[in-house]
Amino acid sequence: MNTLLKSDATDGHAQIIHYSRGVGAIGGIRRYIEGGFANGIDVLIADLYVNLCSNYQPNDRIYIFGFSRGAVVARALTGLIAKGILHDDHINMFAHIWADYVGDAEVRVSGFKDDGGPRTKAKVANYRDFCSETDPTIEFLGVFDAVSGGRGWIADAQRLRIEERSLQAHVKNALHLLAIDETRPFFRPIMWTGVENPEESFLEQIWMPGVHSDAGAAYENRTLGNIALMTMIDRVKAKTVLNFDMKEVRKLNQKLVSPINVRIHNEYDKYWYLVNPWPRARRLNPDIPDQTIHPLGNYIQGNLVRYKAKPNTLKYRLPERFVPENYKLAVAPEFLTEEFESIF
Repeated sequence: MNTLLKSDATDGHAQIIHYSRGVGAIGGIRRYIEGGFANGIDVLIADLYVNLCSNYQPNDRIYIFGFSRGAVVARALTGLIAKGILHDDHINMFAHIWADYVGDAEVRVSGFKDDGGPRTKAKVANYRDFCSETDPTIEFLGVFDAVSGGRGWIADAQRLRIEERSLQAHVKNALHLLAIDETRPFFRPIMWTGVENPEESFLEQIWMPGVHSDAGAAYENRTLGNIALMTMIDRVKAKTVLNFDMKEVRKLNQKLVSPINVRIHNEYDKYWYLVNPWPRARRLNPDIPDQTIHPLGNYIQGNLVRYKAKPNTLKYRLPERFVPENYKLAVAPEFLTEEFESIF
């Protein structure tokens, strides 16, 4: 996504882009271990926060995007930013702002004990005195299938876990694209349970066909990933002044022609049967608001698609809980802007 951004926003201000490769973006067996257990995720959040502090100027607009564990990083970074943005001359206060953030209920860090150490009221007030911005806002938070590593001992083994919670009031706009067909318990989606400030914040949580890495365009066949990316860019364009190279973006805007051109990949490749041998279908929680289904789901419902490891095409069936009429799940608008042509 970062390669599709222009150097200046539509209002003429410079767009400073920082990209982090993130956890799980490695090869071989380490990809399954490190990506699965989210090792080093807290260090990554700290690095991103310090980079922001080093570049932030008053009235800057902040946009944060992430996929998979990177989406968890994006959400955690957003929560950390809510504590304030330290002035670049006072990064040495980071330990206090981090301890204050981890002491909240949104995240859990293995081994962290709130014993009064750096997280005291006096020291919290002290670090806020050294912030260049004490009440920051996030212009847009976009996440592709934010996941945490399972439950029980699997979750406990992680260095950092993020909890489901409402979208925080300092986030103006947010979109979460979720994969319907993912079945690995390691990849449990972490949703927003509501909106703290519904009058000021825009939130969509859109379920779309595909597995976890389809949502993140991690396969050679990127049809589903490109659709997810177009949906994200469309919402960003509709709500903000972030500027994209639309000539390049529109190359993603390809007609599907037929549902048979949709390929839902097999998430159980290589080593995953060793570390996650018991598939579990994702469940829709009807009590969580702002959930919709991507129009792609209706488009391929009952039609032939290429599905996972099946040797032949088969008729795609939305899981019963995801069929719109069963839970009165609304179908999301394909696009909010006029930047794209319908893919159907």
